[in-house]
Amino acid sequence: ETSTTGGTVLGDGDYAFGAPISLTVQPSSGFEFAGYYSDAACTKAYEIPATMPNKALVAYAKFDRVEYLLQIEEIYETSQIDIYALGSLGGTADEDKTLTYGATISLSTPEAYYGFTFDGYYSDASGKTPTTVPTTMPAQSVILYARFSRGTSTLTINPNGGTYPGETTVTQKYGSVYE
Repeated sequence: ETSTTGGTVLGDGDYAFGAPISLTVQPSSGFEFAGYYSDAACTKAYEIPATMPNKALVAYAKFDRVEYLLQIEEIYETSQIDIYALGSLGGTADEDKTLTYGATISLSTPEAYYGFTFDGYYSDASGKTPTTVPTTMPAQSVILYARFSRGTSTLTINPNGGTYPGETTVTQKYGSVYE
């Protein structure tokens, strides 16, 4: 058994001349087997023979990091308070990214449109479960939901010496109808 960066090769060792060579490759999570090479830098591809020749063999297993998708979806608060829908009506976030396992994740701050605020990232499209953006790409694709909520506006009514039958200061979510 030989442990290499990104995986393990089983079956290495001593083989008699003419014996079948049987190697099994087990990539680690986030890696894929990229072939055997005759040099440690893994620049010269090498095909392992089916049977052991009458000389020593040295082969290097190469493992590459797997690419995964970091998907970013925008969700915005609809005119129904606390109900979120997919779409960029509330603002924009970074485009989807394809990153290799272990790569640093760097996202810019999403831009909220007028009347909306960026609330953070969520793990569900309903905008109910806040999540932390991973610092490095895990060994799986990730979906993040950038949540934009309607901001509030305050309306102050000045009756200018007269009277007003309702409240003189009203705070409401942006885009909602005052009744």
